[in-house]
Amino acid sequence: AAYRNENITVVVVNNTNFGMTGGQMSLTTMEGQKTSTSIYGRDCSVTGYPLRFPEMVAREFPNAAYAARGTVTSPAKINQLKGYIKNGLMAQMNHEGYSVIEVLSPCPVNWGLTPIKAMERIENELVPYYPLGEFKKREVK
Repeated sequence: AAYRNENITVVVVNNTNFGMTGGQMSLTTMEGQKTSTSIYGRDCSVTGYPLRFPEMVAREFPNAAYAARGTVTSPAKINQLKGYIKNGLMAQMNHEGYSVIEVLSPCPVNWGLTPIKAMERIENELVPYYPLGEFKKREVK
């Protein structure tokens, strides 16, 4: 869809695993992170490194309309994320092309953490690898 610059908005939830199906390793599982299919931790020399999708869209698909990443770790960051989602939807409604918004989200059950510790993990481990912000801003027309 990004390659064809389809006029859609994709909201991707990144909780670093396939949580709804048992906690398997995903394209965003962190190096060393244990999952049901990487019981010794993700070995990036075998599986490659976690994918930063919004950055890839911004870099590889110049006609894409918008690419951003936010998180749900605080009310302020949720409000920022709402703005990113609004930008993606506005791009779609204005027929500007493909938009992607990634959401860093907790997975307390599969991470084996309390909800508070899961939010701390996002801030301390995920945000440094998956920086927040807009990677491709909409062009003002």
